[in-house]
Amino acid sequence: MHSWTLYTVTFSVDGTHILSGGYDNKISEWEVPKGARSKILAITTARDACISGDLPAAEELLTQDIHTDANDHTSYAHRSFVMARKHNWDHALEDAIKSISIQPSMTGYISKGLALCGKGLILEARAAFDVASMFTNQDSSTNHFLLLIKAIALFNADQCEEAMLLVKELAAACPNTDTLTRRVVEAYLRVELGAKALVDARHDEAADHFTAAVNSDAFSSKIVHQTYDDLTVKRCQAFLSAGKSDEALEAHSYMMDAIDESEKASCLGWSNEFKEQCNALAAQDDRILGAEIPGQEQDGYDAEPNFFHGMHQNSPPRPQ
Repeated sequence: MHSWTLYTVTFSVDGTHILSGGYDNKISEWEVPKGARSKILAITTARDACISGDLPAAEELLTQDIHTDANDHTSYAHRSFVMARKHNWDHALEDAIKSISIQPSMTGYISKGLALCGKGLILEARAAFDVASMFTNQDSSTNHFLLLIKAIALFNADQCEEAMLLVKELAAACPNTDTLTRRVVEAYLRVELGAKALVDARHDEAADHFTAAVNSDAFSSKIVHQTYDDLTVKRCQAFLSAGKSDEALEAHSYMMDAIDESEKASCLGWSNEFKEQCNALAAQDDRILGAEIPGQEQDGYDAEPNFFHGMHQNSPPRPQ
């Protein structure tokens, strides 16, 4: 037993034991009844396959469970999640509806909401997520998690502003509830917005989104380490494409300080090329700034002070 709040609970790899860890720095272990072991092993194996990205294996395992028990509403809902991961939205919706018809549940309605978002049926999806909230037993942490799932689903259905607003409101209303999960979701949304801006050549906007994601502590986990590496590279490129050589070099330095020696060695070629590009851009800027400006007198004061009007309207006024 734990003397303080639980931090995590999971099944052992073979499905024979339940392990828990708490803030009391203790690990507890319980034996799973023999009659439930095969079912738990099937569930955990399918879950692990889904997490690792082996979606065909996850689908096959869940299909086997459904063939074993045609009224297994949980397996239908879980297979719907797998189908959604595969972007097979019709199959995902079919499984979700089947799960709900057997037994309405939060998992069933979440899977339905995800499938509907994937099909672009936003109003119906919102209704499904609303009904899912009826099964949270008014638990604030569960509601919080449900709303984060809803935000991701809406975002992926191109309802970006609504998704970001939902996450922002959650942060204001529940600042101390599952903060890491919320920051991970917000960082994910920022990365996706940055990627879209980068594709559309909105480089300043992309750099802002990537910087917001980097400045969060959502990437402290090794699980998302690869995503973090990709993010920092995109952030560097966004600054460079925006013509901001100083910020690009600063972002590069930040990235190199954050990775270990083996990672530095693996990206050495990219790093050297990137710094050369930044230095070339800085040199070009220096040549432009150092060029003789038409209409400028030798004493340094402009004879035609409106020369740059319309070209650099955001430039600060010249000191008098």
